[in-house]
Amino acid sequence: MKIIKTIIILFLIFSCTNENQIAEFESVFGKEKSETLTFLISDFENDFLKNQYPNLSIEESYKHFLYQFAIQDTSNFRKMSNKSEKRFNKNDFRYEINSYVDSAWIEKYTTKFSIKDTILKVKYKLKFKNENNVFDYKISEGGIPSWLINAETDSIIQFYTQRVEVNNSGRYWKALNQVSKKNDFIIDYIDKTKASGGGFIPVILAQQMLKSDLDYSDYFIKRIIVAEFIY
Repeated sequence: MKIIKTIIILFLIFSCTNENQIAEFESVFGKEKSETLTFLISDFENDFLKNQYPNLSIEESYKHFLYQFAIQDTSNFRKMSNKSEKRFNKNDFRYEINSYVDSAWIEKYTTKFSIKDTILKVKYKLKFKNENNVFDYKISEGGIPSWLINAETDSIIQFYTQRVEVNNSGRYWKALNQVSKKNDFIIDYIDKTKASGGGFIPVILAQQMLKSDLDYSDYFIKRIIVAEFIY
């Protein structure tokens, strides 16, 4: 009997803590934005997961979804629904979650060994919404992928203009930071995302999430998955 009471007390404590974290997250992110993200998750589960994996529970579907990303078997994935795409783009919500390349150009750097030795680097300007809900920009740079070394300048720039990075300067990221200290996986996720600069490669993130044995019914885990892999 004492064991049962202890379990019930622990469950209530955990539930209360989790509710407080959710309330804190939504307070920082904002009511309307939180509702939009909740809609996108609900639509992903009902439109994508239930159709993609009809014989699995939602939690098992999330795990199998990550597994297919981890082994790069995504050719048969359904696209996001039209209503989700519209909601994601409405009121520039996408700039809350991601940073998008506004422009890109190539610069040459001379090495210290010889003025004839030059290195090509791509500079690009990212557009995003900051914590004050205002559009902002930052300059970043990257190398030229091996398969584009001999390509025309326009092809290299076109490749970079399609680049999407995590917006770690907006309210979504700030809200995630607020609750990260109470979740070991989110702490690790934030630290590694910052270290990587532009964010995780989806395959690597999927592999790490699977290794972490996560609770796929968790409010925050669902949001990380949908933000990282769908949008």
